[in-house]
Amino acid sequence: MSTMKLLTFAHRGEAQTFLSKLALKPVNEAQTFYKNDEYGLLITGEGIYEALLHLSATVATYRPKLIINYGIAGALNSDMALKKVYPVRTIYGYESTRPVFNSYTTQNVATLDCISSWQRVLTHEYALELAPFAELVDREAWGLGRVAAATQTPLQVYKLTSDYAGEQTDCFDLKQRAQEFSELLWEHFEKEFGEQEQKIAEATNHNEMNFPFHVSFTQKKQIQKFINKVPKHEFDKILNNAKDANSCITQLQIALHPLQEQIMKKLEALKGPFENIGAHLKFDPKLENKKVLLQMEINSAKNISNLTRVLSEFDYQELEQFWNGNFDV
Repeated sequence: MSTMKLLTFAHRGEAQTFLSKLALKPVNEAQTFYKNDEYGLLITGEGIYEALLHLSATVATYRPKLIINYGIAGALNSDMALKKVYPVRTIYGYESTRPVFNSYTTQNVATLDCISSWQRVLTHEYALELAPFAELVDREAWGLGRVAAATQTPLQVYKLTSDYAGEQTDCFDLKQRAQEFSELLWEHFEKEFGEQEQKIAEATNHNEMNFPFHVSFTQKKQIQKFINKVPKHEFDKILNNAKDANSCITQLQIALHPLQEQIMKKLEALKGPFENIGAHLKFDPKLENKKVLLQMEINSAKNISNLTRVLSEFDYQELEQFWNGNFDV
C-alpha cells in the first residue's frame, strides 16, 4: 500500500478548488485522475456504478492508504443547515423501492448518516421514503464504501448540504453553484486535515484506558477499533455503563450501525418458533443472498410433528417483507 491519500469527487466542479490549491497534475488523457507527491484526486462521475467502476480501477492501481470523499448531498431533514459540511458515520444504499442490506461505516467521528440513491431525488414522496434511514442523500458514497470495504482501505466521507432533497432540487442551479460549493469544501478540508494529526495523537491516548470490567486481549482490541468511529461522548457513556465487555461491544456496534439492532430483532423473531423445537434457521451472514437454511436433527416422530406444525404456521410473506427492508418486529 502506498502513502498516497486519494480524494474523490463526483464532478469536476466540486473538485476545482482542490485541483488548483494542491497543484495536482492530470495523469490520464480523460483528465479524471490527478496527483501530486501526497494526494491523488479522482473524478468518479455521478451514480453508484460510476463510483464503483472508477474507484475500483484506481485503488487497484495505486493502493492508497486512505480514501477521502468530498461532495454535495441533499438534506432529508428540514432542521439541517444548508451549505454546511457534515462528516458521515454510516452509508446506506437504496435501490429502486427498497434499501440494500449492506451498509458501510467510515472512519469519521460522526453522528449523521448518508443514504445513496440509485436515482435522483426529485419528489417529496421519494425523499420521505429515504428519510427514516439517514439525514443526507447522495448518489455515490455507497459505491465508494463497497470498494473501500472490499479492498480494506480506510474511508472518510464529508458531505456539503446543497439543498433540501425533493421538488426543490434544481440540478442546473447546483451545477451553476459548483465554484461556491468547491470553495466551501476546500475550507473544510484545510481545517479538518490540518488538525488530523492532533486528533490521531489524542485518540491513541485511549490505548491505556482503564476498563470498568474484565476484558480479554481480543475484546480490548475490538473495543479500541470504535475509538475513531463513535463520537467520544457516546463512546465514553457506553464504556462506563456496559455491564461487561460483550455488552459493550454490542452497544458500540449498534451505535455505529443504527439499523443493525432492528435487523437483529427481526431475525430473532423469525428464528424463535424454530429454536423452540430444537431447529435452526440460518441466514446469510452478510444478508446478501435471499436464502435461509433450515437445520434440525430428527430422532423421533415428535420432532417431525413439531417441525410440520411450525412450518405450517410460518408466514413466508413476513420473510419476504424482511428481505424488502421491513425490519419492524
